Amino acid sequence: LEFRRVLFRSLAFGPEYAVKLNDPFINEEVDTTIDLSKIKIKEVDESLLNRNNEYSFILPVSKTPIKFKLLTHGDELAISKDVEASQKAIKQGNEITPRYRRIIIEVDGNKDFGYISNFVANRLLAGDSKALRKEIAKISPDLDLTFDYTSPVTGETEALKIPFGIGFFYPADWL
Repeated sequence: LEFRRVLFRSLAFGPEYAVKLNDPFINEEVDTTIDLSKIKIKEVDESLLNRNNEYSFILPVSKTPIKFKLLTHGDELAISKDVEASQKAIKQGNEITPRYRRIIIEVDGNKDFGYISNFVANRLLAGDSKALRKEIAKISPDLDLTFDYTSPVTGETEALKIPFGIGFFYPADWL
């Protein structure tokens, strides 16, 4: 998803992304420009991936064994539909629960979708959720959304996360 956003933004407005951010060396807001063409693909240990797209994990807090998969484009479309239906039905959107219902494919040896849905809604603990997200991030192909920021005042450099604000899609000089 981030790849498509960055690509769309670069093609639509060019690779230069002007932002205001907090300089970590002087703790003041500064203007800077990020070159989106320098974004790299995150390094992934390919030995962790498998053709079945099925990964075993023991949730660290509850000690529940699960299996999960990395989401496909079809899964992302289904999640969007689930969120939209939820918004219509209860006037409230929640992307996390439908996402976990698609990611988790087995809980404690049980592959029944209803069982998994019940587990996600009622038994998935916050600490387990955080650990699962970390495990997924470890093996997921993605973009490295950091850039090397050099302070114009001190000359020191630090890797910072690219801030995604409204200006990412609607640059001020294009309005």
